[in-house]
Amino acid sequence: MVRKTFSVLFLIKRTKTLQNLDAPIIMRITVNGQRAELSLHRGVEPEKWDQARGRVKGNSTEATELNDYLKEKEMKVHQIKRNLEDKDLPVTATVIKNAFLGIDSDKHGVLEAFAYHNKMCKELEGKDFAPATVKRYETSMALTKEYTQYKYKQEDIPLKAVDYDFITGFMHYLKTKRKCNNNTTVKYVRNFRKIINLALKNEWINKDPFINIKMRLERVDKEFLTKTELKIMIEKQFNMERLQKVKDIFVFCCFTGLAFTDVQRLSRDHLQESIDGNKRIIIKIKRQKTDIPCRIPVLPVALEILTKYKDDPFCQRYKVLLPLPSNQKMNAYLKEIADACGIKKHLTTHMARHTFATTVTLAEGMSIEVVSKLLGHANIRSTEIYARVLDTTIEKEMSKINGAFTSNPSDEGTIKLPGKVKKAN
Repeated sequence: MVRKTFSVLFLIKRTKTLQNLDAPIIMRITVNGQRAELSLHRGVEPEKWDQARGRVKGNSTEATELNDYLKEKEMKVHQIKRNLEDKDLPVTATVIKNAFLGIDSDKHGVLEAFAYHNKMCKELEGKDFAPATVKRYETSMALTKEYTQYKYKQEDIPLKAVDYDFITGFMHYLKTKRKCNNNTTVKYVRNFRKIINLALKNEWINKDPFINIKMRLERVDKEFLTKTELKIMIEKQFNMERLQKVKDIFVFCCFTGLAFTDVQRLSRDHLQESIDGNKRIIIKIKRQKTDIPCRIPVLPVALEILTKYKDDPFCQRYKVLLPLPSNQKMNAYLKEIADACGIKKHLTTHMARHTFATTVTLAEGMSIEVVSKLLGHANIRSTEIYARVLDTTIEKEMSKINGAFTSNPSDEGTIKLPGKVKKAN
């Protein structure tokens, strides 16, 4: 656990003077390098101030009284900090300052609430939340802070200030300044909406600013490899070890449907024999993203790859089944592999999962319910995005009904058209 740094200092503003020419005394609260300052509405003659001690020099009645006053305020700040920690609330310089000034709990800030939410998520990382989910909320908070500073020129704003204009402005900012597409924008704003829901449940606000906000994810066709492209990749051999390994790992993912994070931690503990007694190898693993268990029969192509790397030094050292580089390197090497294979698609590690769902399973007639289980989806609606109808599937299904409407079976599919007919892609 990261230790918090905390301090309370008193200083004077020598560049400003009160009506009696005294320099105003300022209290500075610092938490983890973030500062908040406030005036104590007291002043002192600059030459009587001890900057090192943060106190008034001398033992005069006036000096003693003022130093006692500063000590009292310092103790109050420390008490506020302890109260926040006891209630497991976020401790920031701004929060302490607001509490010192008597700002009510309904004046919670947007980023203050975000920090509170993210702190709870971080504490439950690996239990209720996947690391990727925690990271996503941290990114959402950073973008919200960026927008708040851009529009309001402030570190934080009260939750009650969030309205229709704030939310639509945030969406516009993400699409224009941050160049996010519609779906990415919607995902970030939905993360922000969870913070608003938290504020509503805690009664920090009493009105939902999202009530008139409409957000829709646009349907996006997930790219995948066709059967021909997948066959080319399987047969392609590389002299460079790094490219061969990445190619093998990608093919393995195409035949198991596992995401990068799940393959990365795949070990012998995840392998078992099938229950039907045919000694087929099964991968049994909980998806890191959803924590949903999957049971995936290992097809011969995937089993061959596992066998190939069982004695790999990397696998032996880290007790894993495949020698994965980082996801970033995987994607970089996949660009080289795509060029070498003549595949005009932007290959990524996740495209292997799309290929499994589309080409390897659904296109071969596997039911969408079974595919959903293999992919570890929490909801079958997540699987439906892969249930596209391929051109080859259409032709195959149409050929089944040709005979039913032909008087002469030998004429099936032999209707002649004038001129040359372009071959389908």
